[in-house]
Amino acid sequence: MIDVSSTQFEAEVLERSKRGPVVVDFWAPWCGPCRTLGPVLERLEAEGRKADGTGATWTLVKINTDENQALSQRFQIQGIPAVKAFVDGKVVADFVGAQPEAKVREWLNGFLPDPAALAAAAARKAAAAGDVAAAAGLYASALAHDPQNAEGLLHLAATASSAGNVEQALRHLGALRPRDRARLAAEVARIELTAGAPSLLVARQNAVVGVNAVGQSGTQIRWDLARALLREVPGDYDPAEALEILLGIVKSDRGFAAPGFGADAARKAMLAVFDTLLGTPGGRVVADEFRRRLSMELYK
Repeated sequence: MIDVSSTQFEAEVLERSKRGPVVVDFWAPWCGPCRTLGPVLERLEAEGRKADGTGATWTLVKINTDENQALSQRFQIQGIPAVKAFVDGKVVADFVGAQPEAKVREWLNGFLPDPAALAAAAARKAAAAGDVAAAAGLYASALAHDPQNAEGLLHLAATASSAGNVEQALRHLGALRPRDRARLAAEVARIELTAGAPSLLVARQNAVVGVNAVGQSGTQIRWDLARALLREVPGDYDPAEALEILLGIVKSDRGFAAPGFGADAARKAMLAVFDTLLGTPGGRVVADEFRRRLSMELYK
């Protein structure tokens, strides 16, 4: 919360509102309703602070109308408390008179950024910077604001998948809203494909000895290695190796069946991988090459 005078208004309200919403409370010490509304606004500003992982989601500015009559005239303040929201230097919403907290919350929601989206965006930045712990905390914050936040659910699903908890991973994916599931279809497909896969180290060791811990061999070993390769963080693996393995399965064991894919699992998995590659640097080139090779195999 900032007390602002006429000389500070340009910098503290108009310019600041270009970096984030600013809510201006025009008030006066003698105004009873102002003393009722003020603490509500201050509490809500504090509640929103750090929702995006970096700072307050909006700034509260208090302007004493007795001491700043020029501003009162400029904004045609005829009754107080008068509250105006500024975004990009312009008034985008306002109300006059003390309002219950629920009404003020509803009013704020009309123009404030979604706190869940802000937290998810900050989580992505933290993850890109390699700060896994911070990213996990921010995704948790996003889910606290919105239990169906898509990025948060994907993070939980990927984490569960990496830990070998297939049921939990699929449960998180099942909580996605239909529109989010469609929007993030490629990432959903990658997690569904790799859920329950062994670690890459174990998968490579199994491939060397030709059998896994439960006695499976042959196509299953290659299938697990391809899935382990695809479970690595995008950008840290070569998807061509996984696709080469899957194409080999299509050639040698077309009827191979796997949970979640049924028969012809390798071909279906390749199609899912193609979708995941379209959003990665250079991914389209790899996808197009293996799509061509798959088509040649299927229609030769």
